[in-house]
Amino acid sequence: MVQIRRLRPTVRLSIPTKPEKIKHTARRSTFTRQERRLRDYPPPTPQPTPCVLWQGPVDRYGYGALKVKVDGVVKSYKAHRWIVEQARDIRLRPDEVILHLCDNPPCFAYAHLKIGTIAENNADMLAKGRASPPPVNVFYGEKNWNTKISAEQAAEIVLARQAGIYVKDLAVTYGVSVSTIYNVLSQDRRAASDERQRERRAGRSH
Repeated sequence: MVQIRRLRPTVRLSIPTKPEKIKHTARRSTFTRQERRLRDYPPPTPQPTPCVLWQGPVDRYGYGALKVKVDGVVKSYKAHRWIVEQARDIRLRPDEVILHLCDNPPCFAYAHLKIGTIAENNADMLAKGRASPPPVNVFYGEKNWNTKISAEQAAEIVLARQAGIYVKDLAVTYGVSVSTIYNVLSQDRRAASDERQRERRAGRSH
């Protein structure tokens, strides 16, 4: 006799649904980058024409940076320097720098750029008040709390050395090291040299 067994209902496995794709936020548009660059680098010295700000990478000082293949070799360039070379069809010398008339580092507008020397760039920086002031916690000469020789003693040391007194004897007399005496003498020589240079300049100007 055949025994009929009831089959258990088939177990249905739930198939997991595909996870939704994560929508990545769109990359920052060029327009947004331009807005941010304009906000971060406003031109401190306005010019008749607006600044054209570099939208690529910049160095830690804010100057536009790029890599250019020159004579088969890839070189790093500042954007404003490359623009001037291309506009004038020249190769700038290492001692030639580019002055920003707008004082805006990422700007590469040709009308805002001028070829100059390092001395001219430093003079422009001083004239516009962009030079870093000296730290207020650094003192020289008698104002420094570590000073061992006063100005009066330094003058005495110079005169004694000119009279033939040995440096070692001067160090013992004033209770300082030999290197301190040499520092006093070298500072006097530098001061005398600076004074002679000023006299020469004054003589040339007359």
